[in-house]
Amino acid sequence: MQQELNASTLTAALKASGPMEVGGLVRWEPQAKGPAEFPRLGNGNIYFQVIKDGKPVAFADKPVNVYQALGMK
Repeated sequence: MQQELNASTLTAALKASGPMEVGGLVRWEPQAKGPAEFPRLGNGNIYFQVIKDGKPVAFADKPVNVYQALGMK
């Protein structure tokens, strides 16, 4: 019997699944909450770029800590 694939059925399947390895890089638990469940995440410092005159340039002189910016640290 085929089941319709939509947001609800996909979410239910993920919640019912156990932990999984994502590309050999991180162990992901779909039913767990927040970045704390991603133990191999980096420090959150990201260098952003913007496009000016058709070329990528640095957004700022220093990286942005995205976790801190989102109030997660």
